[in-house]
Amino acid sequence: MSDQLPDFLRTVRARNIRETIAGVLLILLFGAQLIYGEHSTLGVAGRVVIILAALAIGFVTWGVLHIPESELQTYPPAEHKEHWRRRLATQARGLRLAWL
Repeated sequence: MSDQLPDFLRTVRARNIRETIAGVLLILLFGAQLIYGEHSTLGVAGRVVIILAALAIGFVTWGVLHIPESELQTYPPAEHKEHWRRRLATQARGLRLAWL
């Protein structure tokens, strides 16, 4: 497990960056449509919901699912197996809930 962990952390970081870029693009697109687009009640409500969802995904991505690179040195996998087991379980739970 410990030899595969750095690769896994790179994958997690790359995913976090991709999701952040997608979220920022959604916020910019729907924010611009809020400002310059039609102002029907349903259209405004839909855009606000999408912007709030993108912000929530960003919070979960960087607040819950983010694993700092320094954590590998702070908690060496050989000595802190339970810590990494919890971290991996959190990632798995996040993937199971990704469809939401």
